[in-house]
Amino acid sequence: MPQDPGDFDNSIARVRAAAMAHNNRAWELVEQETRSFNEVREMCEAAISAQAMWAHTMKHAVCIERLRAEQLVACAMARADRMEEAQQAAQSAKESEAALDASAVTNFDRVMTMIARANAHTQRELEPTVLTAIDALDESERALAMRLLPGVCRRRRAIAAETCRGSRFDQPVRSRLST
Repeated sequence: MPQDPGDFDNSIARVRAAAMAHNNRAWELVEQETRSFNEVREMCEAAISAQAMWAHTMKHAVCIERLRAEQLVACAMARADRMEEAQQAAQSAKESEAALDASAVTNFDRVMTMIARANAHTQRELEPTVLTAIDALDESERALAMRLLPGVCRRRRAIAAETCRGSRFDQPVRSRLST
């Protein structure tokens, strides 16, 4: 008996919904200051699950969802101190970004690839490029990017406190978001 094409579409929609749920949970855990052992495991599993589900639902091998999933896996693995996996995911994100049509990639996507690479490689030489790119983002994106790269954020705040007392960099992230 032939399968109804609508069944396939509904199946893909359910997988996409699950991918979004796993993606959102993984990012929630990545952004937390601290995580329990179980939360670290959940963060990694959610990131990898989201990546696999996005790959299953995408019609094109290289798409923006794949790039964002690779960025997520890189950040999650770096937070879990699984640096080899973080480096592999960050490299995949860099390659996916390069393969995408430039108009499909936002400035925030580019910054997220840089953040994934900086977190995965802990390369100080990436920091000036990342900081310059973060400065080009709008305020809400900038606050999120700085939370995802806490080492740079702390150094940046220290520098800003010395050179720009009273500027927006002298305020905690939450107060900058509310202004």
